[in-house]
Amino acid sequence: MREAARELVAASAGVSPPSIEEAYIIPQFGDWPFAFTRIDTIYVWIQGGYQVSRDPDDYPLFIAVHEQDVDAWETFFESFGLPTTFERQPSDEIDGPLQIVLDPQTSLEIEDVEGYLVIPREDTIEYMREHYAQFQSALAMLDRMYDDLDLGVTRGEDLKHGSRSDFGASAVSVETVTALQQYLSDQVEQLR
Repeated sequence: MREAARELVAASAGVSPPSIEEAYIIPQFGDWPFAFTRIDTIYVWIQGGYQVSRDPDDYPLFIAVHEQDVDAWETFFESFGLPTTFERQPSDEIDGPLQIVLDPQTSLEIEDVEGYLVIPREDTIEYMREHYAQFQSALAMLDRMYDDLDLGVTRGEDLKHGSRSDFGASAVSVETVTALQQYLSDQVEQLR
């Protein structure tokens, strides 16, 4: 049954490129271990509660794999018409909107969260801390969702989402937003 579904998806990819939704399902047909990582694992751990600004015309999927399986994964994704890279590539350097960014690992810890295979929560938190400006509000959400965490981050209700980056929305403090609103109000009053 699994093989028949894989062949159907591969045949469909020969007619039209896989959709974003299909691209998240395709790795499950592989014969090797994998786990979603980076932005994709954040979305899963926060149960969809944190939306990262992602462009459907430039959409990388981040997947951790065993080093020894890299060639097999590249061949596998190629059969679906999906380009693989090891670093995110600019959209004008790849064919189509999707790219699979492989993250080769010597060992791979995998957790199943609501049917999605992802890297462990601790590794996800480490990645979020490395990119704190982009994920501060996501860390606060994660902190609230899991009773066993105490991440010491500003609560999400104290933040508003700001400018877009490669990693998503950055966190902007309420004070900054309030000051900007006051400035803009003053400018509008001067124009009247």
